[in-house]
Amino acid sequence: AFNSAALYWLEIPSKAGETLKFTPLEVDGSGFHEVKRDIECVTLDQKSGDIYYGQERDAVGYKGASVYRLRAPRYDKEELIVSFDKETIPDGNSGIEGLTWTGGDNFIVGREGGTRRVTPMLIYYSVSNGIVRKIVPPAEIKQIAEVVHDDVRDCLWILDGDFDKILYRCDMQGTIIDRYPIPAIKNAEALVIDRKRGCIWIGSDEEPSRLYRIGFRNL
Repeated sequence: AFNSAALYWLEIPSKAGETLKFTPLEVDGSGFHEVKRDIECVTLDQKSGDIYYGQERDAVGYKGASVYRLRAPRYDKEELIVSFDKETIPDGNSGIEGLTWTGGDNFIVGREGGTRRVTPMLIYYSVSNGIVRKIVPPAEIKQIAEVVHDDVRDCLWILDGDFDKILYRCDMQGTIIDRYPIPAIKNAEALVIDRKRGCIWIGSDEEPSRLYRIGFRNL
């Protein structure tokens, strides 16, 4: 359905042939294998090709809320970049839920929040210098299910996929610029900007998993 006010539309995939299943994978030097870890988000340093990904909570042999790196071009060795203290990101199901590269050696981590004890937060991090700053977004944003840096407009796209089901466009300080309701998506948790096709792709953690295409004018 096209929303003439917000100038975007949503395509809901049919049940046949358009659903996706995802399995967590890890490089072990000889290929890929499934692992029991809560990897919630991934981002790419487009200049180096290095991949960064966020683990939300403790797992056997691994620290809690942490960001790891796989270096290009082999992607065969996992490096721990940062393991956050419990005050910054408490261990549990309200921790790291978004991760996005912003240039240089910097990325932003989205703390999910959504509970009385843990509020949403944007954590700006430099690989060489550590935490740069922490920003609590407006109270209207009740949860961060995903955060993506838009390097064309230099802004942030933030998903609240569970509470109000809204896609927000914010400035780099987390101030809301636009709101796009997405009530048809049950549990939005992943987002990719695709300017070539004039759309944003959203992955939903529903049963079965689904991939949605949201078209925009003048994205």
